Amino acid sequence: MSYTIEYITSYEDFLNLETEWKKIFDTSSQAIIFNSFEWIDCCIKSYQSGKQLLILEIRKSSEIVGFIPLWRYRARMRGIPVNMISFVTSPDNAYNDSLIVDDHYEQALDFALSYLVESDSALWDVLSLNEIEFTSDMYRKIAKICTEKNLKHFQFRSAVTPVINTEGDWEEFYASKSRKFRKTRRNLLNRLEKYDDVSFDYVKINDSTQMMEAIQEVSAKGWKHEAGYAISSRSDFTRFFNEFTPIALKNDWLRLWFLKIKGEPVAMEYDLVFNNVIYALRADFKPEFKELSPGSILEYHVIKSMFENEIKQYRTGPGLNEYKLHWTRDSKENYTYNIYRNTNASIIWFVEVKLKPVLKNIMNIFRSGDGQKQTEVSE
Repeated sequence: MSYTIEYITSYEDFLNLETEWKKIFDTSSQAIIFNSFEWIDCCIKSYQSGKQLLILEIRKSSEIVGFIPLWRYRARMRGIPVNMISFVTSPDNAYNDSLIVDDHYEQALDFALSYLVESDSALWDVLSLNEIEFTSDMYRKIAKICTEKNLKHFQFRSAVTPVINTEGDWEEFYASKSRKFRKTRRNLLNRLEKYDDVSFDYVKINDSTQMMEAIQEVSAKGWKHEAGYAISSRSDFTRFFNEFTPIALKNDWLRLWFLKIKGEPVAMEYDLVFNNVIYALRADFKPEFKELSPGSILEYHVIKSMFENEIKQYRTGPGLNEYKLHWTRDSKENYTYNIYRNTNASIIWFVEVKLKPVLKNIMNIFRSGDGQKQTEVSE
């Protein structure tokens, strides 16, 4: 008997899947925090507004063998209203993936993706399989199905995350950094010595409410709060972390770090750990201590501690920021595949795939022509 698909569209039906979801999670090689039942549940509670659940439940006979957590919503792309499907996700997902029993993975994922792309045209105009890790089997499968079925699609790199491999020797790793970089870190550490009672803490408080209060104390005062990036900036961010923090604490997924001066938290970093890989989610510092570069000092201690505590890899969070690139040139890439129906969405595909490259080439020609004219005039 072949595979079958059932759409899970209500929150109550999703909750009824908890036992089966966790059973598969405990054995699947695709298991990550970001496709755990607990994480998906918190995403739904915090970020579902305006979206309908469309979780794919994959069965073989009567046995549930996997899930692809999706939701459906109305959106505008290039000004055109469309029905979209994408992963159930949050702004803090490192990447997205399916969750399927290993013995069924290849066939079940092939079947589920084919079922989805061939589904009723009223279901979606744009299927956005977002934030897929470039080296993952999911990426390979999506690329294959787009080619085989000649689907109108547009893929783009949607995130780059610097990573530090932390299995080696700390002293050797740190010595490999530039002399200027090490000197700057030494000066920062020396500057901090004029303060009494400075501590770097990995915090494991049993009371998650107390933990969130300490996080909010730093987050609400940092520059990211005003910019809209901090945990304290938006009610949905705050709700998500209030919901997930006690779960992460219970499952031993949480790694919360503080730099304190006289017991006062001045910088914090909120990380998750799974299979000895650390995922950095949020970091902040109090602006009144900016001259001390508390974020850089905390970062130094966090990275050092990973080398000393059997962590394999530190994923620093998306973005090729200069301060991250001082530590590493290695990175992980995410891609997003947008697949377009032959509806109004095909206009978007034409713009992205056909028109934009032509316009870009024309602009480049004009720019090079302007440069040539300027050179001739100057001569």
